[in-house]
Amino acid sequence: MKTQIQNFWFRLLTNLNFWLTLWSIMFAYFFLVGILNLFFGSRLIPDFLLTIATFTKVSTILTCLIYTSFFAPKDYLLRAALLFTFAADVVLAIDNISPFGIILFCFAQYFHTSRYAKVSPKFFIAWTFFIILLFIFAHFYQIPAIYAAGFAYGSSLILNLGLAIQWLKRKTPRFRRAAICNFIGFMLFIACDLTVLISFFSRMQFLPIFLYQPANFICWIFYFPSQILLANSSALTKSYYRPFDSELKRLSKKSKLINQL
Repeated sequence: MKTQIQNFWFRLLTNLNFWLTLWSIMFAYFFLVGILNLFFGSRLIPDFLLTIATFTKVSTILTCLIYTSFFAPKDYLLRAALLFTFAADVVLAIDNISPFGIILFCFAQYFHTSRYAKVSPKFFIAWTFFIILLFIFAHFYQIPAIYAAGFAYGSSLILNLGLAIQWLKRKTPRFRRAAICNFIGFMLFIACDLTVLISFFSRMQFLPIFLYQPANFICWIFYFPSQILLANSSALTKSYYRPFDSELKRLSKKSKLINQL
């Protein structure tokens, strides 16, 4: 009986349609609730549905972590990055301007950067010292933690995009799928954070306040697919990942943009 249950879960979790269906349902729910709330507010969407939508958003990142743990269990750096991403989202779901939440995101980006350590070990070490000195400088000059963390996070994100481009330009056939997913994932990640900046500046009244809610809604349209793509960016996948690998390669061949990269 125990073996049958294990076989059932294995067949389920290695099924491409299962993951696509799960992610589609989660996205459809928070997208529908979010857009209806954006246009009609509490007149149509009660608070408990918004709470469930927030829980669903955070849970999407948890599913990406589970997905990666199942298909790439030995890619510890990617799993650590997604773990810190999930932890940051939990904190920021409670307080979306929490410095601690942004610091957790810094750790997530740091683990993404460490995935490229073999590309340039000396640069990785230098970057580590830069981040340490940045926080020492911020503490010494009493710079608010949210700005220091925000600068460290933003610069790390841009760095990771640059390293992703460097990896992609190598055009190694064996890692082509991982490199493409990684590159597009970080592109979407940056698009998400640009809308987060709009949200933050609106809340601080540097931008019109009416931009706050639309920015909060739009950011997840970029963010969720970015994490799915990053979850598929491992080069250390198990043998039962091959159907996913083949399908992603098939889809990439249909894209003129991807073929030009």
